[in-house]
Amino acid sequence: MLGDRALAGARLRRFIDAYPQVVAGHTDHFIYADLRYTNGFAVRWPEPAAAAKTAART
Repeated sequence: MLGDRALAGARLRRFIDAYPQVVAGHTDHFIYADLRYTNGFAVRWPEPAAAAKTAART
C-alpha cells in the first residue's frame, strides 16, 4: 500500500468490515481489491469464462 499508514489502515479496516457483504453470493474469489478510494473500494471479479475454468480445476 502506498501513502499514509493511518489512511491505509482505515481503508483496510473498511474493506475487512465489508468483506462478508462483498463475497456474499459469489462462489469464486475476487482477483484484487483496489482500496485507493476515499469513500470505498473496488473489487475485480474474474471473467465468467475464467471463473468456470477455475471451478473446473478444483
